[in-house]
Amino acid sequence: MIIQRERYPVESYAVTSKDGYITILYRTPNNGKPAFVQHGAVSSSEIFVTETFQLHNRGYDIWLGNNRGSFNSPEHQYLPKNSREYWNYTNICKLDDLGDYELPAVIDFIAQKTGKKEKIIYVGHSQGTTIGIIYNLLYPEHAKENLE
Repeated sequence: MIIQRERYPVESYAVTSKDGYITILYRTPNNGKPAFVQHGAVSSSEIFVTETFQLHNRGYDIWLGNNRGSFNSPEHQYLPKNSREYWNYTNICKLDDLGDYELPAVIDFIAQKTGKKEKIIYVGHSQGTTIGIIYNLLYPEHAKENLE
């Protein structure tokens, strides 16, 4: 992993959403505010490596998300990857599943792991922004309590 090669600390966590998808989060721990960075469509957390270094150097506790079905998050509790049911969320009508199931699980996990000392800075790119908006619309109180 590039982060390790550059001698930054890195941790990996698996978070399961209520619909069974397993999301892998990478963290470069630090003493500052937690910042969660979510990639866009057809991508993964690797696109934010440079930004991770810059934010970590500025003291932020960086969390990198990987949407279900991405290279880093291909697992489900019971659905095989080659099943139609596994890939059902990719239908544009199901994009809201990312904001409804996946993002709340990830936000709760980060808040729990960091001790909820400070609100989490949310940074979304492309689809990451869209699911952030969906999450804010579906769970406005949860978002207000946890995100900056």
